[in-house]
Amino acid sequence: CKGIFIQSEGMVTSPGYPNKYTADNYCKQIIHAPPNSVIAIHFTKLDLGKDNMCNSDYLQINNGDKTAKYCGSGLPEDILISTERLEILFVSSSIPLGTGFAFWYETSAEN
Repeated sequence: CKGIFIQSEGMVTSPGYPNKYTADNYCKQIIHAPPNSVIAIHFTKLDLGKDNMCNSDYLQINNGDKTAKYCGSGLPEDILISTERLEILFVSSSIPLGTGFAFWYETSAEN
């Protein structure tokens, strides 16, 4: 799956959500925001199996300077990132382990 989000807010989910995601995903999505923006992320679901080492199924969020990797099933805290481009990468192994992820994002002007 590929996707580019240019709206000021929206929901990003794993393929097939809320059903179990499929095997062997390499899914890249990008959130674009205007210059001098902040992107806020609020997770509503994170169920990527029991691998807390992020070796098999994981969600990676990259803003160019920093990368955060999420796996397992605990809900991450809300994220605020000053950027105009955010890359979302979802990778799953040959054996799907969970129901996936969902998060809301919202862009706003940086103060």
